[in-house]
Amino acid sequence: MIMGDKISWHVSGEPVVTVTFPILGDVDYKNVKMEKDVVMTGFNGLNQMDVLSFDVTTPEDETHPFFVVDVNLHNPAPVTIDPIGSISMIIKLKGE
Repeated sequence: MIMGDKISWHVSGEPVVTVTFPILGDVDYKNVKMEKDVVMTGFNGLNQMDVLSFDVTTPEDETHPFFVVDVNLHNPAPVTIDPIGSISMIIKLKGE
């Protein structure tokens, strides 16, 4: 979903569907079979990104630098993750 420009989700199940009728009230229909393929726009590799700030620091009790980057990511997909907050990751560079 993150790398592709399109994503296909296969959705299936047997939900209980409740229908409200004006005179009868709620009527439950059980074991309604549902199966559908849904194609949506993906995140397309998150290829549109604006770097708002970049900082490199090494705390006194650490031996490796910390990178703090504040970015805005363009999301072309109809799916959101809200609130996303902070994301932490470990990045390793291959040494020679």
